[in-house]
Parts: sequence; structure tokens; C-alpha cells
Amino acid sequence: MSYLYVCIAFISSIILAMLVIPRILVIAAKHSLYDLSDERKTHKEAIPRIGGVSFIPCIFFAIMLTLGIFYLYPGGAENIGYYPNNSEFYLFFCGLMLLYLAGVKDDLVGLRYFHKFGIQVISSLLIVLSGLYINNSYGLFGIYQVAWWIGIPLTVFVLVFGIN
Repeated sequence: MSYLYVCIAFISSIILAMLVIPRILVIAAKHSLYDLSDERKTHKEAIPRIGGVSFIPCIFFAIMLTLGIFYLYPGGAENIGYYPNNSEFYLFFCGLMLLYLAGVKDDLVGLRYFHKFGIQVISSLLIVLSGLYINNSYGLFGIYQVAWWIGIPLTVFVLVFGIN
């Protein structure tokens, strides 16, 4: 039954993205929202700056639709397990939404580097508060358990590094 929910989330996000992305590209063309090539860029032609605006809403819609269907299914609410019924789930999505909104603002009007960095750190801290941090390296370099006071700053560093 869990494969059905994965399929629902996957198919609904694809369908929604197929509906939204072409309209976003029309808006980019209408308002000349293009990123032009320069010496720092790898692309050679002008590309739309707001092409990725649809990704997070499509993913959030798919997740919430799937959770809603799961709760409607008899017995689904009891079997859903740990994650969607607690504050960690919401903190994780708040961190992602904050990054998304900063990215949209940066695409449309620009955002100073220190504001971007601050938002990245705050988002990373929200994700860490959700309970996701590096606490085990599974034997890499002979290390198995990672103390929280090392894992939390390491996770924030890795997330900010990965975002950049």
C-alpha cells in the first residue's frame, strides 16, 4: 500500500509541474526575467531566472495531497508513524520554505550575499531543529557515533556549503 502513496505523490507532482512550468516560462519571457551569460556563468545563452519557482510548491502539493489521502484511508492515520504528526515535520518544511522564498526574491530583485548567508544559516538551523543532523558516520574513517555538539554545527556547515 505504501507504494501507492509514493506513486500518488510522484505522479501528482509531475502533472502539476507540467502544468505550471510552461506558464512560468511565459511570464519570464513577458517580463524579460532572464539570466544573461557572463564570465562567471557556465551557460552561454539567456535562461529564465524563475524556472525553478515551481519546484517547491509542486513538491509540497504532492506531499500534502498524499498525506490527505492517507488520512482519509481507513486506518491510515494510525499507521502513518512518527513523522507527519509532530513539530519536527513542520520545522523541516519551514526551513525549506524560507530557502525557497529567499531564492524567489533573489531571482526577481536580487538579494545581498550576507542576507542570503543569514537565511541559509537560519534555514539550516530549522532543519537541524527538526531532528535531522549528522549523528552517525556508519564507520567512515572508523567513526560510528557523532556527538550532538559536533554533529549539529557540522550539519549546519554542510547544508550551507551544499546550498551555495
